[in-house]
Amino acid sequence: MGPEGPFRDDHSGSIILNVKKNERKKILKEEGYVGLHEKLRDEIKRFTMMSNVFLSVVLEDEGSCEHILRILTGIKDLKIISSKTQYTISKTASHDARLDSISEDDKSRIFVMEIHNEDEPDAPRRMRFYGAMADSDFLDKGSGYEELPERYMIYISETDIWKKGRTRYHVGKYLEDHDEKYSDGEHILYVNAEIDDGSRTAKLMKYFMTADPEDKSEGRLSERVHYLKCKEGGVQEMCKVTESIWQDGWKDGERFGILTGKMEAAFNLEEMGMNVEKIAEAVGENVATVREWLKED
Repeated sequence: MGPEGPFRDDHSGSIILNVKKNERKKILKEEGYVGLHEKLRDEIKRFTMMSNVFLSVVLEDEGSCEHILRILTGIKDLKIISSKTQYTISKTASHDARLDSISEDDKSRIFVMEIHNEDEPDAPRRMRFYGAMADSDFLDKGSGYEELPERYMIYISETDIWKKGRTRYHVGKYLEDHDEKYSDGEHILYVNAEIDDGSRTAKLMKYFMTADPEDKSEGRLSERVHYLKCKEGGVQEMCKVTESIWQDGWKDGERFGILTGKMEAAFNLEEMGMNVEKIAEAVGENVATVREWLKED
């Protein structure tokens, strides 16, 4: 994810953008909040592990996170002791970073997972920046550099961004003109769901693309997915997450009501021939947000 995180601006109604434009208009106008809530329940069933919303909730379970990391890193005895999702690192004088997942194991190693289902203009530099931010967050002031923890940066994408026909790429560092490894405690992995090279990682990526709640092949991860999609408690947990995107910071659904009115007004103004800049001015939102509301899916 970018620094803004999977939900983008919490004002933007990003979850409702999963619904086609005409359906959005109908749901908001005719069915209101209750109808939208039911639509969210249907959407949850279709979530895959490539959805940032769903992934962030799945990885709140340390056992599921551990299962994934053991496969991706090849560390079979890895034991996660803490795991956070949508973890924001803020620095006064620099760009913020919001990490999809950051975990620590019992050997004090740090694991950062970033998932992307759209083309990334410069994935290596994103990983460089996020790694630097993670380091700064874990190294206390006055500590020596030898206290920096070993860190794994894992970039997961739908497509094979390196176009070399492999599911998993490990970035190695070596001294120039020598075979000697350059070891600074950083490990960088790129994993994709496009290439099936018959590996265990490829099998996991197939599961990522479906997140079938009836597929029990991925142990603790499968249990977590089944719970979130099929069990009432899990479905309610997912609904609360999606609803909070709109409601956070407002009481009694006030923000949701205002947002609904703005979106409906935007739809009507577009049908009257008004351009997106004028619509944004009329409803008091930025142009990018209104353009998202109005885009044809």
